[in-house]
Amino acid sequence: MKMPSIKVISLILIAIVWYFYFSHFNHWDSPLDIFNASKWMGFSNDKGDWGTFGDFVGGVLNPILTFITIVMLINSLKLQREANEQLIKDERRQEKDVLLKRFEDGFYNLISSEREEFSCFTININGKEYRSSAAVSELEEAIWAFIEKQIDEKGACEIEDVKNYINKIDEDSSMAIFSMVRCGYVVFKVVKDKCPEEHQDYYLDIFMNMLPVKLVNLVAIVSVYMDWKNVKYIIDGGKGFSDNEAVKEYINTWKEFHE
Repeated sequence: MKMPSIKVISLILIAIVWYFYFSHFNHWDSPLDIFNASKWMGFSNDKGDWGTFGDFVGGVLNPILTFITIVMLINSLKLQREANEQLIKDERRQEKDVLLKRFEDGFYNLISSEREEFSCFTININGKEYRSSAAVSELEEAIWAFIEKQIDEKGACEIEDVKNYINKIDEDSSMAIFSMVRCGYVVFKVVKDKCPEEHQDYYLDIFMNMLPVKLVNLVAIVSVYMDWKNVKYIIDGGKGFSDNEAVKEYINTWKEFHE
């Protein structure tokens, strides 16, 4: 209830109580008698009469006005509680916004660093060095050729054979493949650990779309053949990589060679 309404109601109650007092002791027959001067008996000079009047007015109005005061107090406390709750919500939202801003700064820096790292990515295949996207393309061709050779010679190619082949290339390349995949793992882990849960899918989607296509291919190949913990985290970490339709199709292409 608003303050003006409380004031109006209080004044009306006071007027009603006074009316009943004066109408009774002045013997008014109708409310209009209040405007009839002949119906007024005047004011008493006896202090006892005034005391009685005060007792009557106070006895009737005090409980009512006290009740109104309590209602106003309860209403005020309710409004204060709602304001405090809203303030807490605003503070929490601002805190989340600050944390999200901090996360964003680190997130985009990590993506930038990963792209720079991929531009320097170098592997050694058959005594030749290949760099960046060309390195992944050459790795794909080399693995393809290795699988075809195994099928021609043995009639099938086991995943373990390809794993050993990739391990050999990685060792000759100073663990460049492992290091590159680990860079992707770091970004995924930061998103999972530092980003608010309700925003994780959004930023993982951004991450996937900002990665060079060949880097996505590299991680996908490694996920098929290697049992590294970092690549398992990327694949099993939920939405972001393994549920991407293009990545799924690419991974299944390699798995079909071994079915």
